[in-house]
Amino acid sequence: MAKEEVHNVAELTALVEAQRKQIEKLEKQLKYSQDKNLALNTLIDVIEEQGPQRIM
Repeated sequence: MAKEEVHNVAELTALVEAQRKQIEKLEKQLKYSQDKNLALNTLIDVIEEQGPQRIM
């Protein structure tokens, strides 16, 4: 049989809190990436609507 790891309540609580913070960080990164993607797609749509233009 495999050796089972024994954790006390404090260790498990710390682990859960660390994972919660990691999830929160990843959710913020995801939101930022989604907002950036939306902004870039909007910029592309605006440029495509304007059609080819000469600069200067």
